[in-house]
Amino acid sequence: MKSPFFFSIRWMVILAVALLVGFSQMSCKKDDDKDENPQPNPQPAVEAPVNFMVHPMRGNQPMVYGIDHPVTLPWEDRKVSFEIAQLYLSGFELLKADGSTVKFKDTYVLVTKDAQTFNLGQAPSGDYTGIRFQIGVDSAANHSDPSLRAPNHPLALRDPSMHWTWNSGYIFIKAEGDFDCEVGLGPDHQQCESFKYHVGTLPLLRTVELNHSIKVQPGAGGTFHVNIDWLKIFEGLNLPDDKLTHTMNNRPLAEKIANNGPKMFKIAHH
Repeated sequence: MKSPFFFSIRWMVILAVALLVGFSQMSCKKDDDKDENPQPNPQPAVEAPVNFMVHPMRGNQPMVYGIDHPVTLPWEDRKVSFEIAQLYLSGFELLKADGSTVKFKDTYVLVTKDAQTFNLGQAPSGDYTGIRFQIGVDSAANHSDPSLRAPNHPLALRDPSMHWTWNSGYIFIKAEGDFDCEVGLGPDHQQCESFKYHVGTLPLLRTVELNHSIKVQPGAGGTFHVNIDWLKIFEGLNLPDDKLTHTMNNRPLAEKIANNGPKMFKIAHH
């Protein structure tokens, strides 16, 4: 007669075999399901170029330079004219609806006298809600040596100069021209005083954020058209008193002009 211990072992072996068969069938079933319903691998968005086109303006008029081409300020009967109007932009980011951004690293733009188109770089194709950037350049670039840059680089030495010294860095905003020394002198009276605004140093970096829906399409990319209204630089200033700053010699005026900077930018609808 066989002992109870023998039957216990026998049933344990039978149970183990049954479990192994069951797991094997379940595994095969899962493999069959995977084969029947394969899941496609997510494909990364195709990257495409993003352009930034600037249109220098004087109010609602395209920018014209020279003392013979004055324009009257919208808020007072005083004419101004421009000889130089330039600024640096950097730190570009595309904005998305979910709050995320696409950053363009080490991209610097020098806006000069004419309408210009700048390629910011590549971005994943898709929908974006706007663009953010800074007026000026970041710390690393601000204390770099412009003489070491390639001649066609935005941060290379320029004429007119957009750089002070290694310590002070770059001029973020440079505007020079002439204005009426009194209000109400009329259209035939030539401007009799000059203004000179050279604004820079890292504390005067200012951020611009423009909300504008844009689709970056594969191949074609996308372009932001932006107006820069240089008359806005005079908002809140008291001409002829507020006519000169190299930042260090008149910091309160430089701060006013830096604070006016973001007001100058507006999406141009084309």
